[in-house]
Amino acid sequence: TYERYLREEFDARLRESASSVSETIAIRADATVTPVPQISPYRFTRYFFLIRTSDGRVLEKSINLGQAELPFSSYAQSATKNDAGVIETVVDGAIAQKSQSGELRLLTVYHHGENTAPYYLQMASSLDLIDRNISQLRRTVLAAFLIGLLVAGLSAFLVAWRSLRSISNIARQAKDLNASKLDQRIDRPHSEDEVAYLVDVINGMLDRLEKAFNAQERFIADVSHEFRTPLSILLGQAQLL
Repeated sequence: TYERYLREEFDARLRESASSVSETIAIRADATVTPVPQISPYRFTRYFFLIRTSDGRVLEKSINLGQAELPFSSYAQSATKNDAGVIETVVDGAIAQKSQSGELRLLTVYHHGENTAPYYLQMASSLDLIDRNISQLRRTVLAAFLIGLLVAGLSAFLVAWRSLRSISNIARQAKDLNASKLDQRIDRPHSEDEVAYLVDVINGMLDRLEKAFNAQERFIADVSHEFRTPLSILLGQAQLL
């Protein structure tokens, strides 16, 4: 998204620069550019520009192009049908090698004003700045991702360690329980998570077991009391006999 935004801004600046340059250009009927000094390449040092006649013949070009020329593809020639011009990316040829990234953004605009003969204005600029910004953003995002991954891993470890420690405490307390310690309960953690729910379930089970054991003991005591009297009578009768 950021790269798309940068490219859109880059294209907008390229169109603005082409508009500024076109204001200083006039093509006479004999297909000569006037005034030439006003289109000095030093005015836009980061740009390459080239002026062609309506039939595609080169009239002027910036010094920084050297012997190379900006490509004039069929897509560039279709600028006659679009007042805003057409933009394409150049990745092949000697002109592309003038960019560290190997890419140039090329704008071709067709002008046909009343006071000048029709001509094509081509302006191109390297995408090195965008590539540097994207590379810097990529490094920043990668560093943030690694830091975030480290923080997330450490947080997950602490959460897991805390949960496992609670489970270990529950297991230790449950191991110490026996029939004589059914009145004891497992300490409930202060958190309201699954571990606390597990402790509630275990303590509820211990409550039910304690009630069952107590009921069993009362039953055994009652049965013993009921059997004691008749057994004493039987024992006395047996002794008498």
